[in-house]
Amino acid sequence: MRFTLALRDVDGQPVSGTRVTVTVTGADGYPDRRPTIVAAPDSAFDVPDTARYVAIETSHDRYASDGINLMRQGTEWRWTAPAAGVRGTAVTLVLTRVRPVNTTERSQADLTEMARRARAAADARTDAAIDAARARGVPADKRPQYPEFLPADENFRAMLTEGSGRWYRYQHSLQRVVAGFHLAQPALLAPQQTSRPGWARFVSSTSTVDPEASGQFLLVQYGEVGDRNAGGPRFLIGLWIPQSVLASPPPQLDAILWLHPMAIGNPALYPQEEYPFGHKYPYALWAQRTVEDAKVHYDISQRFPGVPLHHAYTQHYLAHALIAARRRAVLVIPVAPSGHVAPFVTPGPLHRMLRELLAWLPRLMNRSGQFGVFTGVRPDVRNVVAAGFSSSVPNLGPLLGAGAGDMHYSGDAWQGTSSATLLQSALKEVWAIDGIAKGSAELHDALAGFALSGPGRRVCIYKSTFTGWWDPWVDGGRFAGLTRGVPKPPIVTDGKARAWAAADPQGRWFGASMTTEFLSPGAAEQPAIEAGKPHEMMPRICFGHAVASSRNLA
Repeated sequence: MRFTLALRDVDGQPVSGTRVTVTVTGADGYPDRRPTIVAAPDSAFDVPDTARYVAIETSHDRYASDGINLMRQGTEWRWTAPAAGVRGTAVTLVLTRVRPVNTTERSQADLTEMARRARAAADARTDAAIDAARARGVPADKRPQYPEFLPADENFRAMLTEGSGRWYRYQHSLQRVVAGFHLAQPALLAPQQTSRPGWARFVSSTSTVDPEASGQFLLVQYGEVGDRNAGGPRFLIGLWIPQSVLASPPPQLDAILWLHPMAIGNPALYPQEEYPFGHKYPYALWAQRTVEDAKVHYDISQRFPGVPLHHAYTQHYLAHALIAARRRAVLVIPVAPSGHVAPFVTPGPLHRMLRELLAWLPRLMNRSGQFGVFTGVRPDVRNVVAAGFSSSVPNLGPLLGAGAGDMHYSGDAWQGTSSATLLQSALKEVWAIDGIAKGSAELHDALAGFALSGPGRRVCIYKSTFTGWWDPWVDGGRFAGLTRGVPKPPIVTDGKARAWAAADPQGRWFGASMTTEFLSPGAAEQPAIEAGKPHEMMPRICFGHAVASSRNLA
């Protein structure tokens, strides 16, 4: 009996250089493991007519290891994972460059002690420096400070978990149920409520949001994930997938790309290293020191994985907003080591990455560990939204044609055959949330050009006075052309609390600007608008508004 094996990538292109191992089990139950061969993209192998099981294992320098187990049932061969629906002896294996992160579990006591030991010498030196400064009469606010983070084990090679591996560390406490969660609605501002702080200044709906019941958060690595690393990077990606997608994946999915701020380039807060980022990134352990109720606490922090976890949940509530708006989009949060964002903001590599990630999703339903073979729906990219906050907003520019790509990602494995063109077609919305002032005029011109470049395209710009008041009716530039025919809205005012919001009737743009005083705390509302953090509060309001008012997200 002859089996045929087709090895393909997500673009349907043949994959060469795949190492294939076939194990055949006969009626006697004895497995015959054949020598590993380097298979052609289209190959065949024979098994005895008496065979009952066939296992095919693959490995590759650049693609994730994969495999399939087939079992004879009467005269028919079937995959042993029934959900896959694989039948017959003609097998197509789709190889991807995605794999789950490595995981391990450690007791909290062990981690606390590791942090304490890692900090002992540095904290002793800081104690001595503080004592010396005090003796010299140096004011308390001018004395040396304890660094919040210090390296503990930068050679660590796994993501910490809890709950016997059920959750990533701290995930369970972060993905809490929120009752009365506020989601900003398309009008955004409530002009008659300005004297009342908090969410009363915004038009919003409320609902109870349960992230754990409504979707799944995953950390994966993308890139050179093969068994024999080809020398390039493996990037850490956080994914939040709605439960409705996992239950019944559509043939096409929308993706929201969230670009995190560039504080990740700060060596006091995150480990730093150079391309190809294979040492400290992404699992390095840092020792954290905090003081609560005059008592010092030590803990271990994994700085890189913490970025998508906190942004999706309690820092910016991105997942909560998607749930409240009942969107079926997949949230994609790539973690840029040392601020290296090139593969996430260059059209070709970005589209290829999104295709790989979405094509990989069926393995969440086929939990047998054999994923490449799948005859059900393998989702592809429909619409893409790119969103940035704070110092990440300028990084939206390359997606709009403002800048060249990084030659590290010019090969077919990173770009695919037509990924750049496909991204230009799929990118439908760009959301700039309180972007830094530097380069904002040029970016706004590029955003205006994007909004005018095709039907269905939309940009959203939200600004607070933390990064500079914005008035497109007087600022000039290309965006001013988009304001023609749109009446300048009145400024909602209550003392120093001022704001405006406006939308193009054709749906091409939405803009809003507000003073930091407008973003003031209210009652016990969720997500809380916290005092003294107006800039950090902008995503809690504006991301939800963009999600709720989008015309391009399912």
